[in-house]
Amino acid sequence: MEFAGTNFVKSMAREIQSNNGAVTNMMNSSKYFANSKKVKSFALAALLTTTSQANAGLLERTIVVDGGPDVEAYYDDVLDVTWLKNANFVETTDYDADGDNFLPWESARNWVEQLSIGKFDDWRLPSIQALDATAGFDYYQTYDGSTDVGYNSTSELHELAYMINVNLGLESKFNTNHTNNSKWANYPWNYEINTKSLAGGIEIENFYNGYYFYDLEYAPKTDRAWLFDTTVGRQVGISKVTAGRAWAVRDGDVGTASSVTVPEPTPVFLLLLTSLGLLLRQKGKFN
Repeated sequence: MEFAGTNFVKSMAREIQSNNGAVTNMMNSSKYFANSKKVKSFALAALLTTTSQANAGLLERTIVVDGGPDVEAYYDDVLDVTWLKNANFVETTDYDADGDNFLPWESARNWVEQLSIGKFDDWRLPSIQALDATAGFDYYQTYDGSTDVGYNSTSELHELAYMINVNLGLESKFNTNHTNNSKWANYPWNYEINTKSLAGGIEIENFYNGYYFYDLEYAPKTDRAWLFDTTVGRQVGISKVTAGRAWAVRDGDVGTASSVTVPEPTPVFLLLLTSLGLLLRQKGKFN
C-alpha cells in the first residue's frame, strides 16, 4: 500500500542527493518530523528508490579514437546497446555528399554499416522486432503502444521508441486513450530539440525533430522502411527514398564508464538516512 508521501519521498531523495545544504535544513525543520510514520517510510522508500534507479538507465561512455577526437556515447543497460551521444554523427563524416545530413533508408544503412569508431566497426541502425514473435508485426495503429504501429510504445523490442519515449521522455501528440496530449511540444520540422529539458534530462547532441530510421523493411509495402517520427511520436512505415536520419547504435557495451548519468546512492546519503533513524529513535519517535 502506497503511503501519502510518495511524491514527497521522491523529491526529498533528489534533494538529499544533490544538495547537502538542503539536508541540514530538512533535519532542522519540524515539518519532516510531524508524522513519524511518514519519516520512517521516507527513509526506507528513498533508499529503495535511489538504489533501483542506480541499477538501470543510460551510462555515459567514451570511445577512445587513436589520432582523433574521442567519441561520446551512452550504454543502455536495459537494451544492452550503445548509442552515440551525437544522434547526427553522419555530419562528422564525408559520407553525406550534399551536406544536409539527410539520407534515404538504403544510404542510412550503408553509412552506419561502414562506420568505424575506435576499435568498434559493428554499428547499425536501431532495431525493431514484433511485439508478438509468433503472430508477427501488428500493423494496426494504436495509441497505447499495444501494437507495433502507432504511438507511446515503451517496448524494449522497439529500440528507437524505447530510447526516445522512455529514456529521453519525449511526449507524443496523443495520450494512450487517443486524446490530445497537452504536454506535446509542436517543434518545427528539423528543429534541434534540447533533450536535457525533457523528462529524462539526458543530453543528446544534434537531436533534430524529424524521421529516424529503423533497420528493417516495412513488410506490407516493400518500398517502405520502419521509422520513428519525433514530430508526433509515432512509428510507422515510410518510403525508403524519404530523407531521414541515421542514429548509430551497436550491441553491447563499449567499455569503461566515463561517468554515470543517474548517480548511485552516495555514502553521505546512506549515512544521513541512518542518522535520521537514530535521531528519531532517541526522540522516542519509533514505536
